Amino acid sequence: MFNGLLSLYQKESRIGRTPLEDFVTEIFAKILDRNKGFQKVFTNHLGLSDDDYQVATQKKYYPINDLPRIIDIVLKGKQTDSLCFFESKVNSVENERQLNSYQSILLNEKTFEKEYQIKGQRLLVYCTKNYDPKIEDWKVTFRQLRWYEIYELLFQFREDMYVDDFLKLLQAKGMSQRMVFSAEDFVVYKNIRDSMSVLREHLEKSKSHFSESFNKGKSPINGLKLKEVFSQNKVFYRYERVLEGQGYSDMKFGFDFELPSIFVDIWVDQTNTNFEKMERIANRKRLSVLKIDNGMVIFLHRKISDLLNSKEAELVIGNWFKEQFEIFKSYIADTEKEGVRWIV
Repeated sequence: MFNGLLSLYQKESRIGRTPLEDFVTEIFAKILDRNKGFQKVFTNHLGLSDDDYQVATQKKYYPINDLPRIIDIVLKGKQTDSLCFFESKVNSVENERQLNSYQSILLNEKTFEKEYQIKGQRLLVYCTKNYDPKIEDWKVTFRQLRWYEIYELLFQFREDMYVDDFLKLLQAKGMSQRMVFSAEDFVVYKNIRDSMSVLREHLEKSKSHFSESFNKGKSPINGLKLKEVFSQNKVFYRYERVLEGQGYSDMKFGFDFELPSIFVDIWVDQTNTNFEKMERIANRKRLSVLKIDNGMVIFLHRKISDLLNSKEAELVIGNWFKEQFEIFKSYIADTEKEGVRWIV
């Protein structure tokens, strides 16, 4: 069920529909409604009275002298008359006066809804993916949650296949991890720093050959900053806009953590008028070609597993980069013969 819903979400989100926030909220509400064991654990965690709670989503209210409000999830106790408003945020923040308006509805200060002239508990819950503290003088009971807390509460019910799928979704969207440091974490961070230092040294040794081969001594841009490392899963040096014509292009060499491997590659945007010609010549010269969405990568790589713990790694890596630079120089020369113009 949820894997199917996830596929639907991914398809719809590509065309601008079904925000992740709404998608997550609807699935969580369904679990709350159908899994009574989890519902009890969750409502007890919030401090609500023991009860069988009705669960509604996207419920609309029309408070007096205020804009209409849509509550993400409403929990209403069948016996105790307790009422809980649950506001869900994933990659967004509170709208102007949103929570205060919800509080007013819970206090019956601005609502026509006679059915909610309640005598039981009134609770407002604000659940976010990111840290977003709310310090107010609340007149109702107010609770802040993070999605990782819900993940931890749900985890004990993972034998339920719907819960298990939802847990996987929360993991995939970075909503399951508690922001707690351990001694082991700091060992990992130190190892990352040390590893980055080793990789940087390898790249520095081949940087001069790269610049001499392709940009006549001009210094390449480095992709050694952690922001780039985490976003691209690589460390590298590159030249940007290496091709004349439309679209982005670049050429780089470095370490790819995803494969993992050492690599040299060229990126060509599909809007470049020589796109098909460059692909044809790359195939003829037996370079690897990978088409991705709006362009292609022409590349050569070698698995890093061949070099692990090798005493000759420094020499082998340096020589490999030199050899691939020569192959790409030959490729560039062949494309130039067929009218491709390079800025290298």
